[in-house]
Amino acid sequence: MITRACKRIGFYRVNYDSTLRENLASALKQDNFSGIHVTNRAQWVDDSYALARAGYLTFGQVLSNVEFLENETEYFTWYPAATLFNYLLQRTGTSQLLGARLTSHLLSLLETAVSTYALDELDESQHVNTLTSILINTYACKYGHTTCTNAAKTLFRTYKSSSDLSSRPNINIRSLVYCNAIRYSDNITGDWQFLYEKYQDSALSGDSSYIWTALGCANDTDVLKAFLSKVLENDDVITSSLYGSVFSTIYVAGEVGLDTVLDFFSDNYAAILEVYSNAGSVLTGLSSYITKTSQIEKLEALLATVGTDSTLAAPIQTALNTANENQAIIEAHRASLHEYFGLDTTSTPSTTSTTTTTTAAPDGNDEENGDDEEEVEGDDSAEVDSATTLSRTGLVGLVVIGLINSVYFGL
Repeated sequence: MITRACKRIGFYRVNYDSTLRENLASALKQDNFSGIHVTNRAQWVDDSYALARAGYLTFGQVLSNVEFLENETEYFTWYPAATLFNYLLQRTGTSQLLGARLTSHLLSLLETAVSTYALDELDESQHVNTLTSILINTYACKYGHTTCTNAAKTLFRTYKSSSDLSSRPNINIRSLVYCNAIRYSDNITGDWQFLYEKYQDSALSGDSSYIWTALGCANDTDVLKAFLSKVLENDDVITSSLYGSVFSTIYVAGEVGLDTVLDFFSDNYAAILEVYSNAGSVLTGLSSYITKTSQIEKLEALLATVGTDSTLAAPIQTALNTANENQAIIEAHRASLHEYFGLDTTSTPSTTSTTTTTTAAPDGNDEENGDDEEEVEGDDSAEVDSATTLSRTGLVGLVVIGLINSVYFGL
């Protein structure tokens, strides 16, 4: 088996012809990854993702390339994999057919890693172990892996039932635990109010950012609307400096949150403009997380309501442009993704849900939450959008050379 740029660091991408690519993907699924080093496994994932964004591979081919992740437990390989799946799921969502299948697929690939890095058994003997546990469980919990969500809920209940600050979850996973305990809460009103009161506790100022993010993770529209309403109530806790953050912490948490923000904003835009002069930023901000035609239609309806002379007209149009561009990306790859999952390539998006024997059905949560989670996830806007130069290197394939904004992992 030939691998290009073995254990090398540099500003380039490596692609292979179809035969070598299939052989390498097959070799990676063998015992011990056929001896292929973790650095090269990380490069393989990162290159596949970048090449798909540049148009040299389809995302269906990329998913075939990374099937070996079902046996992967290394941070350096899962980091670019997380960026890949986040990029796709941020555009497909989880409630429609393609997004649901993609979510289920990700959860199945995470199974071994979740078993290795249990949320309630954090191994801090080495820093990389902590990073890996945070990364793996961020995605496992967010998309409904029951092992992870149950652990998060148990850790949260332990804290809630005790007045001792030492009962709080480990600081490295605190944001993750708070968010997913709220996201999958069996007592959302009580749990949300508990955290909101803790947010106001000056003794817990160090926890404020973790708690704040978690408040937006709820999947209950009534709770989220009550949170949003504080913007209009001259609340003593939610001051004007936090107005933008109230909206964003909700819409980044998932489809339920985004739909709730869109509905609330559409119903109350005049009142919001009176108290928040930068209200248009809410719409431009949420546009990157739109995954459904119905959400685009809500923006179009809002534009028709406010009129072209409104200060909201330009932000709404910008949001529509961004949303349509993101959906165009998925449409360009929809056929290959449908083919990969064995779906009808002529079907239109439809709402569905999936379950497996080891994971819960996703609840429509679509974006990372919390300071720690944003760090491990990465910003897909920083990735390369196109390759600049191509050259043929024998049978190995295409070497894509250009200024790439991400650096290979070196050990």
